[in-house]
Amino acid sequence: LLYRSTSFIDCAEWMKCWRSLASKSGIGDIHFVSMQTIFEEDKRSIGFDAKVYFEPVNTIRYSINIGVNRLFNKISNKTKAMSNTLLDTNYIENSEDYDEIWSNILAKKIGEYNYSGAFVSWDNTPRKGTRGLYIKNFSTEKFKKYFDLLYSKSKENNVPYLFINAWNEWGEGAYMEPDLKYGKGKIRALNKTLK
Repeated sequence: LLYRSTSFIDCAEWMKCWRSLASKSGIGDIHFVSMQTIFEEDKRSIGFDAKVYFEPVNTIRYSINIGVNRLFNKISNKTKAMSNTLLDTNYIENSEDYDEIWSNILAKKIGEYNYSGAFVSWDNTPRKGTRGLYIKNFSTEKFKKYFDLLYSKSKENNVPYLFINAWNEWGEGAYMEPDLKYGKGKIRALNKTLK
């Protein structure tokens, strides 16, 4: 997986080098996947085997925050930021709805070379403070429901891999590991789908 491959100018040469080394070592070919993040999409034809949606940030950037909705969010976020600065408030400047994000994820085109991306939850305010992003209305039941739908859609579209963000990214609230609030609920939700 290559994160932000657009910032990697010599990416094609780098992949060619690693493929050559892997072949000479008897490992076989390396499967290179470009991550579709919140940043610019890498549209170069340089030898990636596939793309994967890195969620939820890809959906927030390219599906939700567009057009009038993007303008409204910018105005709302700037208003909260000004309030935090001038009035010493602690508004979270960026928040999105869990159901809306998942609705957009489930509408995306996926296939053999365009891998599905999922996420459990997201809250990077511990890392970024009030400038972070908080996704509201999460529950383990909702995660199970949406993951079931994405898993089924992925199988129907011959998607060989489905990526979940993440196992233990505590600084962004993207984790599957047990915690005090949900216990093993996230892992159990996933397990029910995969059984």
